[in-house]
Amino acid sequence: MPPLSFQISRDTPALFITVVAKNRLPVFRLDNLKKVVCEALNEARKSGGFLIFAYVIMLEHLHLLTNQPKTSAEVLRYLKGITARRTIDYLRQNDFHSSLAKLQHESWKRDHKYSLWQQEKNVFSVYSERRCLWRR
Repeated sequence: MPPLSFQISRDTPALFITVVAKNRLPVFRLDNLKKVVCEALNEARKSGGFLIFAYVIMLEHLHLLTNQPKTSAEVLRYLKGITARRTIDYLRQNDFHSSLAKLQHESWKRDHKYSLWQQEKNVFSVYSERRCLWRR
């Protein structure tokens, strides 16, 4: 398969995304949970059909640099949805009851019991005046 390439320009910006855990709960302290998030990011990337150029997992938030093949809302939906589901499943399976209690909320229309991420959107377009070519 030929290498995948993406040119960052005004016409094809990358996205710098920050997602923050609910109430800045330091969810990502354990190496096992960081691994779960890494795998979830890879799953989100494949499912959503976007690239991830770089990311960093902090104690209570993530930063990502992605391309934008879809709307930023769609990219966020894949990122937040899959990482939240995998993280909450890990917390349930490993009896992290106190963390789950901090993520709990009243039921919403989709009957979700927990929220990992805060609702705000921190998405910024990144572009270059000169064309930069990313290869994978």
